[in-house]
Amino acid sequence: MDRDRRVLGGVVVVEQRGLVGVTTRQLADFALVKALSPMPVKDGPAPSSSVLSLFNPGARPEDAPQTVTWWDLAFLKALFDTRSDTLADAQRHEIRDRMLKEMAKVPADQR
Repeated sequence: MDRDRRVLGGVVVVEQRGLVGVTTRQLADFALVKALSPMPVKDGPAPSSSVLSLFNPGARPEDAPQTVTWWDLAFLKALFDTRSDTLADAQRHEIRDRMLKEMAKVPADQR
């Protein structure tokens, strides 16, 4: 596994008008998850169980997660524990399987 991944820096560019109602913690955690998960912009909204849903179309900041969620942590852990030298389909499958195992450890009332 590729254990030598490092984030050396990051830049977040936001429109001020898009920050109405967004807390500093929400923005910081959103930026953290985005910086640690270098994935292309995809079609469709982020899952509502993720801080990444903060800027989904039609989402209101007060309805979005207020901080990093168990889903985000499971995703990041699975991403960094997955081999990066495999085919994309195999890597997605492995990430999904690892996330399911991580989420099973979370108390049901906190998922």
